[in-house]
Amino acid sequence: MNSIVRPQWETVMQVFSSYNSARVTSAVVLACCLGASSAASASTVFCPPGLVCIQGGFLQYFGAVGNGDTQGGFASNPYLFQTYMNGAQVYPADPIPGLEAYFFPADPNDPGAMNTGLGHASVDLQGAQEINFWTEYDYDDPFDDPDQGVNHVVDVLNYIQFTPGPAAEVGVGDEFLLGTFAVQNGVFFAADAIHKFSFSFTTYSDDPALSGHTYADVLEHVVTPNATVYTPEQVADFFRFQGHPEIGSFRVYEYYSGLPFQGAIELWGRIGSLEPTQLVDGDPNDGVFFEQSVDPYPIDPPTPTPAPAVAVLLALGLGGTWVLRRRSVQSESRASG
Repeated sequence: MNSIVRPQWETVMQVFSSYNSARVTSAVVLACCLGASSAASASTVFCPPGLVCIQGGFLQYFGAVGNGDTQGGFASNPYLFQTYMNGAQVYPADPIPGLEAYFFPADPNDPGAMNTGLGHASVDLQGAQEINFWTEYDYDDPFDDPDQGVNHVVDVLNYIQFTPGPAAEVGVGDEFLLGTFAVQNGVFFAADAIHKFSFSFTTYSDDPALSGHTYADVLEHVVTPNATVYTPEQVADFFRFQGHPEIGSFRVYEYYSGLPFQGAIELWGRIGSLEPTQLVDGDPNDGVFFEQSVDPYPIDPPTPTPAPAVAVLLALGLGGTWVLRRRSVQSESRASG
């Protein structure tokens, strides 16, 4: 999301230092643990005789979330954010380094109270194969109730979905389709640029040599700063496998770009243990494209105009815009006009 889509937000910020953090940036990185044999029994999943099947899903989300009033912390304006994941409200557990002032612990005397403001959260995804996540937010002065205020916004949701590949007749070392990741690049609150989704996939077969192999990793969703000086490819948010940067990343256009902002990528691999070998873009006409790099702005980025210093940054989005609402500047402009 940028100032074209939300005119109230003004200065597009670039924050590259966040990509150096091991926490949450806006690419998808799958973080590792390959080659372990799964304790799961092949009897728990039906697979046709002589074939290999894949089953698995997402285990945990870790990243930035918002819940409640920031109490005037951002440029002297109050904001209300509520993060949702698979339909459930998400609450921050710990403050975000550098943004501690916007995390408010729950009242210890109220057993039903939740932390509010901005912070990190871990969410049990319970093996789900599809994750929907979005943010509802309210902004501007005077502060409006999110159910009543005209400034209440419910934006385009994001999703990440894994569909296992078809049962395959393969042997040890043969490459086959592990599954397909489908994504939609909507808008998500992200005070951190990287959001992490751990997952685990396991093989099932009546052949003991092919069954019980597990690929466990972390898919990092990397949110990029948006600016009109960049191409749609450069501002596309992306996903990468933390444990296997050599297979590259897959990227998805912003929803405001005028291009498709959803699509899919195939993940291929082999049993040796179970390890990924390549990403394949099966539909060049959708909103997802392959990039060998796992870093931000791999496509000849121009040198941006330096942004003014800021005290607090907000990111809105798989849409990934780093922004500052400079109310004091607006006030001075009105006064001078």
